[in-house]
Amino acid sequence: MGCGTGMIALHCAKAGGLVTAADINPKAVDCARANAKVNGLDIKVLHSDLFLDVEGPFDLIIFNPPYVPDVIRGEFERSWAGGGDGVRVLDRFLRDAPQHLAKGGRILVLLSTTMEDAALQCVLSQFVRDRLSSKRLFFEEIWVEMLRLR
Repeated sequence: MGCGTGMIALHCAKAGGLVTAADINPKAVDCARANAKVNGLDIKVLHSDLFLDVEGPFDLIIFNPPYVPDVIRGEFERSWAGGGDGVRVLDRFLRDAPQHLAKGGRILVLLSTTMEDAALQCVLSQFVRDRLSSKRLFFEEIWVEMLRLR
């Protein structure tokens, strides 16, 4: 979800996965399709606002959501702006994700210390969470969590 250039989708397809990638930005969709073609990989790439035009179910959904706080207008900013608390897009995604998961399915999501902690804990409360990896960057710590339904 939010495939951007398709790098994660390409990696998953190369590892043998049947991959559907989606992005709200038509330029990202074109880029991901071109990268799949150049790499000889069969990936379904959709133009979609989160799950709007995506059908499941999926065993695994991967999302690097826009999470930088403070909404800024414009198409470029939409790729990284996560709303006033940094959690707005993640919240929308997580409300619909369970309906698109196969039984026993999982979600991998990138999170950041720039997200408002109380809002983040609230949107993640419906899931069993496992922190997989983290990295400290210039002004934030980012980490990947695996989410499963309770």
